[in-house]
Amino acid sequence: MNQKKIIEELKAAGIETAIVETKLEGTARERKLKQGRDRVTEIYKGTDWLDRIDKGMDGLLAGLPPWGTPVLLKDAWNRGDTYFDVPGLYRYKDIRTKPPKLLYYGQSECSIRARTYKFLRHTRFADERQVTKDGRLRCNEQHSKTWVFKLGRTYQELIDHVTVEYLPLPKEKTKLVESALLAQYYREYNSLPLLNSSF
Repeated sequence: MNQKKIIEELKAAGIETAIVETKLEGTARERKLKQGRDRVTEIYKGTDWLDRIDKGMDGLLAGLPPWGTPVLLKDAWNRGDTYFDVPGLYRYKDIRTKPPKLLYYGQSECSIRARTYKFLRHTRFADERQVTKDGRLRCNEQHSKTWVFKLGRTYQELIDHVTVEYLPLPKEKTKLVESALLAQYYREYNSLPLLNSSF
């Protein structure tokens, strides 16, 4: 039964009513997420488990080797390059902001260089709306579709203003470290990097 119908029935019975508007903060999803966070905080109230997780994550990230030198995406891949045909992590940053804004963390189990090349290639296809013989868009990488369609960036903007940094790592460690990096970012900014949060 909706509020209007209830009020009409109360008035018909001679009962005075006043409409009280309750303003809810955020979207339904945001409220549900907050409710879940509050509940899990309550579960661990009075323990040090969550602090121990944070300390463990900080220790993991403090032990990482240094990231490679940032290179503009237009200079990041040359045909025949094999130096980064190794597993590991990579991250993209937009250098138009000061300091550069982190856009994406990614990981590859075989070739971090190849992932960058694939990202650039499919972004170009998406930007130019290139299609296959059967009429489908040639890009099949979700984050390159996101870059062009959801974020409204062009391929040229991507290669001219975004850098990539590589961190070679054994493949059994890449997922763990990527998760820790994303968790650290979320803890600091209460959101995910732009491209990570778009798919």
